This record gives sequence, structure tokens and C-alpha cells, in this order.
Amino acid sequence: MKKVATKLHEKGYTCYVPLYRGHGHVPEQLLQYNVDDWWQDVMKAHQFLRNEGYQKISIIGLSIGGIFTLRLAQLEELERIIILSVPIDKEPAQLKQRIIDYL
Repeated sequence: MKKVATKLHEKGYTCYVPLYRGHGHVPEQLLQYNVDDWWQDVMKAHQFLRNEGYQKISIIGLSIGGIFTLRLAQLEELERIIILSVPIDKEPAQLKQRIIDYL
């Protein structure tokens, strides 16, 4: 997502790319957190942008971020959303197993 944010910034957009807890570290750290923790990170990121004075907020969500994007769009007014590679046909247990297999 960093490359996308860089390209958008070059076009005059302000970009904010939050990192979900446990992501970007050693794989074992990812298992210390769950979907509820990451959802809180999404809400904090959205509130941060509102507190900074941004009124027109668009979100790009990849994988589980796409699910969070759809959920946030149900709760908040967003300018636009883009979702990529959303695991819509997976049960939570399957997604958790996928993460464990990846680790």
C-alpha cells in the first residue's frame, strides 16, 4: 500500500496508512492480536483523520482491510471506497487458519 500512497501523494492527495497491531513485525507477534484489535485500529485511524480536519475521506482496503472498509462505510460517511482481494467467501476459522499456515 505504501507505493499506492506515494503515487496518490504525488497527485496532491494526503495519505495516511495505518499499520494494524502485530503487522509489520515477526509473524508470531501477529497471533497476539485479533480482528477486534484491528477494527479498533481502523476506527482510530478514521478518527485521527477527522481530528486533523479532513472532511472528504476515501479508503482503499486490501484483503481484511477491504472488509473493514465496507464496515466503516456502513457507519461513517466516506467520499469513496476501493476494496481489493476481499475474502468474502471464507469463514473466520478459515481465515485464522490461513494466517497460522502463513506463519
